[in-house]
Amino acid sequence: YASTLAISRDRSQALRLVSSLLGFQALLSLVTLGLCLSLGRVLFEGVTWTAVLVLSLDLVLKAVKSTLRWLLKSFERFGAEAVSLAVERVAILVLGIAALRGGYGVVGFVLVFALVRVVDTAGLALWVRARVLAVEPMSPMSFLV
Repeated sequence: YASTLAISRDRSQALRLVSSLLGFQALLSLVTLGLCLSLGRVLFEGVTWTAVLVLSLDLVLKAVKSTLRWLLKSFERFGAEAVSLAVERVAILVLGIAALRGGYGVVGFVLVFALVRVVDTAGLALWVRARVLAVEPMSPMSFLV
């Protein structure tokens, strides 16, 4: 929230702040992903393990999308942020129901989350890059130095 306010006040800070946030999220995501996968492999098996694996990857993409949404808010692109969220939620709802009704079970259902999030996050990142700010994540290793 603080970065959103800072960018709203001074948009020249946007590239540095968002790059830092994305890099920091990449670092946290790697740690979280490692923990989820290592603990999940020990605690779960079969379909539950697959769900943990897929939803752990989805978590990483959700973090990236969240940062992009806050960037849109700071640039007062509320319409684009709302459309992005609505498209994502409708796609998950429709495709999730289709996966369950199609007999794909839990694995199909969680794959919907990940696949929608891949397409949605990539699309939003491209749109933000073209129309708002050409942002690249700072290297996660820079936070360890």
